[in-house]
Parts: sequence; C-alpha cells; structure tokens
Amino acid sequence: MTIKDFIKTSALLRPVYALCRDVKMLGMMTESDDHYICRKFDRILHFRPNLNNPVTFQEKLQWIKLNDRKPIYHTMVDKVEVKKFIVDRVGGGILFQQSVCMRSFMILILTSCQMSSF
Repeated sequence: MTIKDFIKTSALLRPVYALCRDVKMLGMMTESDDHYICRKFDRILHFRPNLNNPVTFQEKLQWIKLNDRKPIYHTMVDKVEVKKFIVDRVGGGILFQQSVCMRSFMILILTSCQMSSF
C-alpha cells in the first residue's frame, strides 16, 4: 500500500486529502492558458516549449492553440452546428448526398473487415 492509498483510505486523513485535491483543482482552474500548456507540454515531452518563436511542430500547434482563436472554430467542432452551418452556406441537398455516400462507404469498410477476420 502506498502512502497516497493510505491517506485516501484513512478515516482521519480523508478530509485532508479531499481539501488538498480541491485546492489543486482550484489552482489549475485559475492559471493562465500559457502556463497550463507549458506545464503539460513539459510533463509529457520533457522540455519547455518556446511559444515566442516556435520551431518544432508540437510548439507550433501549442502556439496556434493560444493565438488563433476564431469564433468559427467553436462551430466547426460541434457536429450539429456544422450541419446547420453547411445548410446555411450551401444548401441541404449537398449535405444529404454526402451522408448517403458516407453510409455506403462505411458499410463497405465493415463488410471487408468482417470478411478478413475469418
């Protein structure tokens, strides 16, 4: 049993553990986006990103996350909103034709996967 497990299971120390966890979450919610991305980047890739002059692909992705905040992106990540956006821009007929093609394509993939599993 680790110390962390002991603290979690101990009746006396459980409220202290919960308080520490809540304080940590509060700190994470109040930190800036730059600080959060740098901390997470450092924890995963083991070096700090240069966000002022990004060189590597990963640094450039983080820079885009921080500096390219167009409102259209919120629409593009929501499946229902994208369909409404396409219908408003192009029309509903195009969207229906694409969905029919995608369904037949998906059936073809599933059929070939089932055949190759035997």
